Amino acid sequence: MRRSPTRRTVLAATAASAAALTTTGPAEAAPASANHPPATAQRPSRELRALLREIDPARIEATVRELVSFGTRHTLSVQDDPARGIGAARDWLAAELRSYAAASGGRMTVELQSYVQEPAPRIPTATRITNVIATLRGR
Repeated sequence: MRRSPTRRTVLAATAASAAALTTTGPAEAAPASANHPPATAQRPSRELRALLREIDPARIEATVRELVSFGTRHTLSVQDDPARGIGAARDWLAAELRSYAAASGGRMTVELQSYVQEPAPRIPTATRITNVIATLRGR
């Protein structure tokens, strides 16, 4: 059975969209079609403003810097080097999420989901692809 997204999930997505709009500005927004007027910004609700205040720019920057430190995260980069490539980034991310899961009281789980991508236009040889999946059960 597929569940509907929670109010918090919807609000967080809305917050991310609102943040993107405020950084790109109206000049870079998609043009209005002939059938629809241009979108106008709306003042965020109190709940959405509270969620936005929870965003820590320093933490986001630290995460981006950590990901950059792996040198590359290209699909075809090395997967078994503990300090460089997509494998190192995958392992770091899984460890970060597992630390959050440990503090979740059993509500959050983290798993790796791997499959082999057969050769395709941008993947010349069979390549293992691994997704890091974190699931936080609601209540």
